Amino acid sequence: MRIYGWLLLIGCLISYGCTSLEIDSVLLETQLQNGQKAIANAAELDAEQLATDEYSRAVKLLKFAKQAQEREDIAQSMEFAYQAELVAQIALYKAKQQQARGQLIAIQEQMYQEVITQKEYEIEMEKIRNEIKTMEIAQKLKEIEAGKQQAGSLTTDLTKTKDALRRAEIRVPISGAEIFVTIAKLTYPEIIETAEYERVQSAIALATSHLERKEFTEAEKVSAEAQTQANKLYELAIQKQKDRAEAETSALIAIERAQLKVDRAESLNAATHATKQFQQSRSQLDNAKKAFKEGRYGEARQTAEDVEQIMDKVITISEVAEYRQRAQQELTAKIKKAEGAVASAKAAVTEQAQTKVPQSAPELYELATSALATAEAALAKKEYAAAMDAAQQSHDYLRRAIEKTKHQDSAQTALVEAVQQIPKAVIIEREEGALIRISGNLFATTSTRLNETFFPTFMKLASILLQDAFKDYAVKIEGHSDSLGDARTNQALSKKRADSIKTFLINSGKVPAKRLTAVGLGESQPIDKNSQEKNRRIDIVISKVP
Repeated sequence: MRIYGWLLLIGCLISYGCTSLEIDSVLLETQLQNGQKAIANAAELDAEQLATDEYSRAVKLLKFAKQAQEREDIAQSMEFAYQAELVAQIALYKAKQQQARGQLIAIQEQMYQEVITQKEYEIEMEKIRNEIKTMEIAQKLKEIEAGKQQAGSLTTDLTKTKDALRRAEIRVPISGAEIFVTIAKLTYPEIIETAEYERVQSAIALATSHLERKEFTEAEKVSAEAQTQANKLYELAIQKQKDRAEAETSALIAIERAQLKVDRAESLNAATHATKQFQQSRSQLDNAKKAFKEGRYGEARQTAEDVEQIMDKVITISEVAEYRQRAQQELTAKIKKAEGAVASAKAAVTEQAQTKVPQSAPELYELATSALATAEAALAKKEYAAAMDAAQQSHDYLRRAIEKTKHQDSAQTALVEAVQQIPKAVIIEREEGALIRISGNLFATTSTRLNETFFPTFMKLASILLQDAFKDYAVKIEGHSDSLGDARTNQALSKKRADSIKTFLINSGKVPAKRLTAVGLGESQPIDKNSQEKNRRIDIVISKVP
């Protein structure tokens, strides 16, 4: 019946646009944990030895549940896990019952031993008294030899002693019968209500009566019968106690099974989904518990089993209703989460549009924008998981773009601060890098030999370029001239001067040649029409390698 309920549940979930795996995965994991916990609790009470069949079955059911989970068969896995918990609970209570029974038997055995010890003590005392009498007779026999006048009294004492010995011999089986009757009453108190008990008591009384009247032959015969009947009474008590214990155990297990089903139904809000049946079953379970306390085990068991059958139906109804409700809640929550994720991604992209991020990290910013468009399209198609994934990708791309921009800003600031320490240079900050402008008499007229007074300037530049923070920067050396003379000559001269600076940085500054580029621009890029000296300059352009 529970399998059909699961099939109906799956149909409901599909109709709401949700898969069973998404809705039930958390609940399945909880049920598996419940089953594992129930098995562990049973193991703590030594159920593996005291309730071997049930314990082994629970372990196998949990194994089947995990195998079904690996196959993504959620309904089958839930059923196996639930059954594993139920059977483990049964094993637990059987183990408890066995332990309680063992304790009871130990107490009874102790009581029996105390009774037997007491009776043995009484018999031993009777023997001692008889031995004393025998010794007294022997003494008197000796006295007879000394004087015949005491013969009559001795004969009387001898007769009494023989009677006492005979009485003691017959008293032994009577005491044995009494011991077995006492043990039978301790084992099964209700035995006193049976005809067998009355017959044994009557036989003991009759044997005692014959013994008191010194009817030793009849007393011996009746005491033997009494002992035989007492033995049978004890065996009957043992069987009755065993039957009652089995009935008690069966009733207890039935009640616990029913209680587990009621608890399961309650966790599924059965009071809402199947109100009448649920309330009636709880009332019937209370009746079963009351009957159990009053010792009406058969009635308790039957009532509990009826409750369990009703609860199976209630659980199926409640599972369908509850999972349908949870499916809708999950869907609503997923929609809200997807909408929130897309809105958050859109707000983040829009916010960064007004910053340096699109220019500093254009590729990453474009990827963030594209992922946002994908998220919005997925949301429109109700593909909520895809929408959340795309929105997260947009956030990730944007985060990387922001980090890259921050890193570039940090590196840019460090570069500008460093090159500002170069003597005889004007620093012009660029978006990604810096321009170092060095004007004045770097070279003599028409010469390409660097003036020694500018050596410190370019050595400082070389030391900056060799720092770890700036090893990824390229250097372009631009030679510029004034407008005096032939333009072609000026261009060639500016190129040679740029090469001279490059050579100095390589040879003296130890800057790798592959990072340096030298160009001659001649008089093509003047910076001051009124100052030929300013136009004669070297521009060092430092920029980040893409």
